Amino acid sequence: MDKKKGIQELSAIIKGLIEKQNGRFMDDIKEKERTTWYLDTNAYELYCNNNFLLRIRKEKNSEEYDVTLKCRHSDRYVSASYDLASSIEGIDIKFEEDIVIPFISKFSLSASLKGKQIPRFNTMQDVVSVFPGLDLGIETGKMLSKVNNFEVVEISSKIGKIAFSDDATEIEPELNLWYSSIKEDRPLIVEFTFKCKAAKQDKAEKMLLEEYPHSLVLEADSFYHSLQKDKIVDKQATKTKTDLVYSNSCKP
Repeated sequence: MDKKKGIQELSAIIKGLIEKQNGRFMDDIKEKERTTWYLDTNAYELYCNNNFLLRIRKEKNSEEYDVTLKCRHSDRYVSASYDLASSIEGIDIKFEEDIVIPFISKFSLSASLKGKQIPRFNTMQDVVSVFPGLDLGIETGKMLSKVNNFEVVEISSKIGKIAFSDDATEIEPELNLWYSSIKEDRPLIVEFTFKCKAAKQDKAEKMLLEEYPHSLVLEADSFYHSLQKDKIVDKQATKTKTDLVYSNSCKP
């Protein structure tokens, strides 16, 4: 599989779709390689019981770690209700809405920490020490380990920027590929995403939801559906990266 050629072909498709909407696509490929794994209790209580993920990423050729604790839930108020304030300085807390095919919203509250030394997460007590306001009903003595001993090489490719008007609003498409090792040619899973960042609101434009201009919401929605209509993404795909990690470990 020629990854570079595939990304170039995808970029050309995106460019064509965007130009049909009278938008602009600025091609600019930036690739990052890292190792990714998840931590949980032996009974998967973080994810299966509480919809939480504890993800560790290590950048290639670097001592830099990225640790993220995230709650993802279909109810935005449940997701936003957790206290992820940290005892460690430099934690970045974000609240996001993810829209997955065909059109399903999932909301996530996350806390991320970057540094050259990974925090010690051997037990739930270690997690509570970093996030003292977090109460998930898990015994603090429960041990944490790598979920299903699963670790992947992740290639994250930012492939440009999209603009639909002359303001500063932009959409950032990104391709994520997971490999079992650096020697593998065929990825385990491929995920295409695009992120919307809102510009400063024009006083003459009505703001309907959050801080996003109405025009950006409509253009992003049109692009989202065109990807499915033109079969750029598989509407029948049901397995996510999280599904791959946990491999149906959550028993009913």
